[in-house]
Amino acid sequence: MKKTLQWLVIVSMVGLLGGIGLVVLKQPTPEKKEQIDIGVVLYNAQDPFIKKTVEYLETYIREIHAETDLAFNLTYKDSTHDQSLQNEQISKLIEEGYDLLIVNTVEREDASLIIDKAQNVNVPVIFFNREPVPQDIARWDKLAYVGSKAEEAGKLQGELLADALDAELEVDLNQDGKIQYVMLEGEYGHQDAILRTYHCIRTLEQRGYRMENLATDTAMWQRDTAKAKMEEWYTNLGDQIEVVMANNDEMALGAIECLKEKGYFEGDKTIPVLGVDGLDEAVKAMEEGTLLGTVLNDSKEQAKCMLYKIFELLELPMDETLMPITEKENQYFWVKHVPLKKHTLEDKK
Repeated sequence: MKKTLQWLVIVSMVGLLGGIGLVVLKQPTPEKKEQIDIGVVLYNAQDPFIKKTVEYLETYIREIHAETDLAFNLTYKDSTHDQSLQNEQISKLIEEGYDLLIVNTVEREDASLIIDKAQNVNVPVIFFNREPVPQDIARWDKLAYVGSKAEEAGKLQGELLADALDAELEVDLNQDGKIQYVMLEGEYGHQDAILRTYHCIRTLEQRGYRMENLATDTAMWQRDTAKAKMEEWYTNLGDQIEVVMANNDEMALGAIECLKEKGYFEGDKTIPVLGVDGLDEAVKAMEEGTLLGTVLNDSKEQAKCMLYKIFELLELPMDETLMPITEKENQYFWVKHVPLKKHTLEDKK
């Protein structure tokens, strides 16, 4: 580990994490302090959920620094959806002698190459949000994964709609005994997208609802892409669409923007839209009545799990208060999802 002689730098920004800059803390005492250099490599630094997670991680690290003699240097790399670029970024961080890597992969199948590079020089790796295949994580005891189970998110999203239907939400506009829906998915072939979609619809069917898919397509987790896709679907399908489901909140919010332009959410004209992640904007949309519900993907708890694993993998002195309250399974931390709907928000106020 490197030594800091003059200034303790907690966060150095490399990449495009808008709104997060260089943070320089007070000069240390003359004694040398350990500086722990951590490379944080993100599939897309502009993804709102990813940004929120690393912001929480920074907050925890600042708190640790305020209470202990430890200094952390976090250097961010934005891979901009490019796995080849990510591989180069990781090689560079390893060459520069970083103590630990936190990686949000572009392609989960490429984790094996990342692991090879890190294991060769004994640099621990914490993967998060995008799960490598289990065989890769099992290869080395200095690997960890922090995330949430996609099937749980899909199941809870399905239950949110089923609960609303049980409470007599009227959606079967053509009275055919089926619910015609469209599904906005994440990337093609992405494990979370596949599992969220499957378990959402399966849960609704298990609850006794007949589901008919009018259209499913990728919107790459992105709001603008989802808005454009919703525009296309509405042009072709119009009022046949009875429910809009999305694998994440960003896509749900994009669909809502399109629907607002079509006159929805004014007067009696409405349509159920559901997402996943529990982003602040999604919570606001629920309060406004444009989003029926979402499933909280707890970025704060995931950040706490990452901090715990940093201490564990680097064998740093650990305070018991760092222990996350979540499900630990060997090298995995599985953070529970929480369903959110308007009345639960009101109960918390």
